[in-house]
Amino acid sequence: MKKTILLTIFVIVGGVGIVTYVRDGSTSSPTSHSIRPAEDPGSTASSAPVSSPPVLTQMAEPASATAAVALSKSFTRESAAAKVEAARSSRDPLSSYQAAKQIDACASVDSNLEAWMSALTRAVNNSEQHRALTTLVQLTQAQQRDCQTLSSEQLSQRDKLLETAAQGGVEGAASEYWETVPSRRGEKWLHDGVQQDAKQGDTAALFAAANRATQITADPVAAAAYRVALISIAESSFGSSSDKAYASIAAGWPVPQTNLTEDERKQIQTLAAEIELNAEKRRAKSSPKN
Repeated sequence: MKKTILLTIFVIVGGVGIVTYVRDGSTSSPTSHSIRPAEDPGSTASSAPVSSPPVLTQMAEPASATAAVALSKSFTRESAAAKVEAARSSRDPLSSYQAAKQIDACASVDSNLEAWMSALTRAVNNSEQHRALTTLVQLTQAQQRDCQTLSSEQLSQRDKLLETAAQGGVEGAASEYWETVPSRRGEKWLHDGVQQDAKQGDTAALFAAANRATQITADPVAAAAYRVALISIAESSFGSSSDKAYASIAAGWPVPQTNLTEDERKQIQTLAAEIELNAEKRRAKSSPKN
């Protein structure tokens, strides 16, 4: 019965009119990024790297109806504080990533709850939408209580936990670290990690790696392949609104190919095709029905 209710939330709550950015099947962190769309991708290293498109940074609350399903699965007997402490002690990359995401979720829980409660007051009593929102409010209240176990010192460990995850090769961690900790963008280990995420079809990573201004890669073949893959993913049947936002900017970048050999052009198409396939597999894996 519980599963049925949660699936109902996922299907119905979209009708409330709440807009969000869901990053490859999971809710993004409630952080603010900047972007300069007019940035010349061929500019020098001194240029400020381009970050997420504005549409991805307007974090309307709550994060998503999809979060209801994830939220219900996130509750364990272990408190949020205990999870963070365990990750800090073990330095396990996956546990560190999960703890960082826990902190991200807690950063927006109050505004999420406020928005769900506001939506609930507008829903028709005893309707499916009303019941779905009631369940979601209850879940978010439970999450809020769990978040209150975290100390300010534990909350401050978010970037360090994400760094541990990124350096440990956890999928998606490097691209998230790139977006949210811009002061570290010049480091090679992070460039390597973002490229690894890009090759797995992470569109945020593809957007960063394809832009020559970021200098993530000096290989023009790889950079071109990332751009081709990003645009193709956005145009595919599984492309999301966030993918399209990234691609709309990348499509405007100048891509000089006059010096590319025929072999290099084939390498671009081959790598781009591999990335697209990986992206499709990732989306299938993160689909709510799975």
